[in-house]
Amino acid sequence: MSARVLATVLVLAAVVRAGGETAATPSARLIARVYDSGFADAHDTYNAIGAASDGRIYYVLSSERHDVAGQMFVLDPASGRSRHVADLDEAAGQKGLHVIAQGKSHVNFVEAGGKLYFATHIGFYSIVDGMETMGIPPAGFARYPGGHLLSYDLATGRIDDLATAPELPPTVRQTTRSWGPISGRCS
Repeated sequence: MSARVLATVLVLAAVVRAGGETAATPSARLIARVYDSGFADAHDTYNAIGAASDGRIYYVLSSERHDVAGQMFVLDPASGRSRHVADLDEAAGQKGLHVIAQGKSHVNFVEAGGKLYFATHIGFYSIVDGMETMGIPPAGFARYPGGHLLSYDLATGRIDDLATAPELPPTVRQTTRSWGPISGRCS
């Protein structure tokens, strides 16, 4: 089984329940189903998966490549069909800029006011002196420009790039910002 299919199966099996049973039902059980999102460079999903108020499952499949961004998808459990929602580089406004890609999302989706809020993160790493570090850009590419806080409107499908955490890794920065119902602190 390919990595992209396996990653999708493992994540979605925990979210989609058989026969409409709930976790409170004593006879409830999980049944794994294969949902191939069609993303050949998929690696993992980390925490970027959640059920929204529209009854659909939203998730981001990560990429380890310097030139391929993570991809956001939505699965409709009623039909069993998934569809592509967004390329994280396009959503962050950096598609075609030859910078290290927005390779993943490491956060749970937060829903508020009809929108899903989430953040992007680097997915491309290098091993330097035996330690994993932010990816060293290959020739023709600039370093990773920083993560983005994004919102996805459930009604319109519009993605807004709300903020960028540029240059320094989160462990070095200390900031607090607020975007309506969402506040963030990196320290």
